[in-house]
Amino acid sequence: GRTWRPDRMVFDGESVRVLDIKTGVADDRHQEQVERYVRLLRELGYEQVEGALLYVATGELIRVGT
Repeated sequence: GRTWRPDRMVFDGESVRVLDIKTGVADDRHQEQVERYVRLLRELGYEQVEGALLYVATGELIRVGT
């Protein structure tokens, strides 16, 4: 099997927020990666899951899978 490990996860009661931090430029694969984290957490029974990408170089925060 594979191991999937996001950079940060915040559990707040019934909801979960997933944050993946990137140092390079935006890439569609990054969004696919966060969407996978969101999907896996929903499969584990968390109904309220939000995902986001943070690009350090630009400070840009992109919501994913919400």
